[in-house]
Amino acid sequence: MLFLTLSILASVSLFIIFRLFSKFGINTFQAITVNYVVCVFTGVAFVDSGTLTNFDASNWWGMAFFLGTMFISTFYLMGIATQKIGVATATLANKMSMVIPVLFNLLVFKSTTDFDIWNGLGLLAALVAIILSNYSTPPPAPPLLGGEFDEHRRCSPRPIGEGQGVGLLQVSSTNRFILPISIFFLGGVIDTSISYANLHLLKHSEEGIFPIILFAVASTIGLIIIIYKLITKQEKIEVKNILAGVILGIPNYFSIYFLLKALTAFEGNGAFVMPVLSIGIIVVAAIVSAVFLGDKLNKFSISGIFMAVIAIILLSYQKIS
Repeated sequence: MLFLTLSILASVSLFIIFRLFSKFGINTFQAITVNYVVCVFTGVAFVDSGTLTNFDASNWWGMAFFLGTMFISTFYLMGIATQKIGVATATLANKMSMVIPVLFNLLVFKSTTDFDIWNGLGLLAALVAIILSNYSTPPPAPPLLGGEFDEHRRCSPRPIGEGQGVGLLQVSSTNRFILPISIFFLGGVIDTSISYANLHLLKHSEEGIFPIILFAVASTIGLIIIIYKLITKQEKIEVKNILAGVILGIPNYFSIYFLLKALTAFEGNGAFVMPVLSIGIIVVAAIVSAVFLGDKLNKFSISGIFMAVIAIILLSYQKIS
């Protein structure tokens, strides 16, 4: 449970940092690209030199490239969806996507044979907890691309007209339905791919190297997009965005590293790890927001936390016992 707890804490720290982004007017795409670069350097500094020079990526370099592309693409899509369909809907679609890796782990990867009716009820309780949490309190500091965050109105992105684009992608009214479905699918693909890589591609000694490579791919793609925007004079680089990316990068690397370690510790059981990770983030983020950031917990958010605790117990009772 230690690695799973550390992954939850690292992920919640990202939530807090994004919250601070809004207060300082950070360009989130610039910050996230710098963050990926910092993730690479963090991994290089953290992993021992012997592992850095003696690893065989022949089994998983394609997966690392795929995930690096998916990371930054899904982030970019989340920014567009946040502006077009709203923060709560976009985040709900992303969180609900945990159903995909759970089903793949149970039916395809067969990473566990212990999943019973109580675990199934726990998964259902987790979904209810996610819905209640997002219904009551839209997540603060969403990754808005070109948007502005207003603490009093929660979120007020710059309006996008019919057929108007966000960055490099054109958005039309028909995408109001396509966007949440795409986020649901892509989020599920990312988590499923991580589970598969942990089960079938990675050696224990490569769990620190794998995130370095995928973050290197993501940072390269992000830098290409930023260079394009600089050349076309769509935006300019600001020092505060670079500093924000540096702060974000360290916990971001460890959120993936500890997730891989947690999957290994639970013998690749993504059907347990993924939902517990999601609802753990909800509970800790809600508590941190209430205690340190001044957010109020109403009856829906309290009910969501209560359901999340029940879900954790039902999903992990075999591990606890």
